[in-house]
Amino acid sequence: MPQRVFADPEGKKDWKEYGTPKEVPTLANDAGKYAGLLPGVDGNSLIVTEEPGEDFTAYTYYCFDKKGHLVQLRFEVQTAWGWGFREEGPIVNRHVSFRGIEFFDTKTEESCRNPGLTQMKFLRT
Repeated sequence: MPQRVFADPEGKKDWKEYGTPKEVPTLANDAGKYAGLLPGVDGNSLIVTEEPGEDFTAYTYYCFDKKGHLVQLRFEVQTAWGWGFREEGPIVNRHVSFRGIEFFDTKTEESCRNPGLTQMKFLRT
């Protein structure tokens, strides 16, 4: 459960703090944004952002140490077709050291093969 919750539901750069995620209005596709702050272990914290689109939702996870330094980053897209991809990695010398892209099934979270170029038309345009 996030410690603090913020949203810009219509994408008008009008961020507001909410008491719980359930209080956040439905986010507008291709415009609305959500951010939640979660406490971590040993003073670390995690900020999760969500940006819905018509056919996919993008999530970014920022992990900060207790000094406020970004130490890990994860980017994930979940599609309307039941698959997603993500990449993540630690911050090394102030750069993200991504370990490559992993495709996964959005229902099971299990890795899967590339879902095929026919479903990935939007990535090529």
